[in-house]
Amino acid sequence: MEVLKENGLQWIDGDQIRTSRVFAIVSACDAVARPMLKDSTQFNGKYGCDWCLHPGERVAKGNGFVNIYPHEEPLAETRHPQQWEDDAIQASQDGSSVRGVKGVSPLLFLPFFNIISGFVPEYMHAVLLGVVRQFMTLWFDSSYHCKPWYIGTRKDILNSRLLSIRPPKEITQVMESLETVAIPLSLLKAKCVFIKIRAKQYVIPIVNTVETD
Repeated sequence: MEVLKENGLQWIDGDQIRTSRVFAIVSACDAVARPMLKDSTQFNGKYGCDWCLHPGERVAKGNGFVNIYPHEEPLAETRHPQQWEDDAIQASQDGSSVRGVKGVSPLLFLPFFNIISGFVPEYMHAVLLGVVRQFMTLWFDSSYHCKPWYIGTRKDILNSRLLSIRPPKEITQVMESLETVAIPLSLLKAKCVFIKIRAKQYVIPIVNTVETD
């Protein structure tokens, strides 16, 4: 990286030879790999959040425990690169974690790389398998049948419209019903977007009408 920063690499643009210097400014990795790169506590440990100083709270779940980050006022302090570096040096000297930082990561020496904002939430796991799947569960899992957001009783309406979608030929995957067990991630995203639009347009008005009557 030092060579790429100082000397760059040469490439041909038409009849010109250009030199571009290269810098690593963003890293996208899943929640398990991220603390390995940063030398920090994993998301399920104390001070496991990579972007703020919320210590988290240990609660029982099933046969074990999980670390959650409940909303609180005032909001937890945002992490900053210099603060992280100071904690990393302190942790390496003391031999123990400081606010979730275990030691000095080599990434701290990358030019122009921000150890905080340089790590972005990883789309596939954080969004599709996290937020989107949670929405699908809240909307359709029968354990929420008494909740006002539950629309599982309207699956027939949504399924008929999902299956009526005819994508252009460039898209090889066709839409599948909500009952499909193994859902490709690309379809999971498409389904969530479609359901949010269609539920607002068709399903929620029906539910509101029934409740009003």
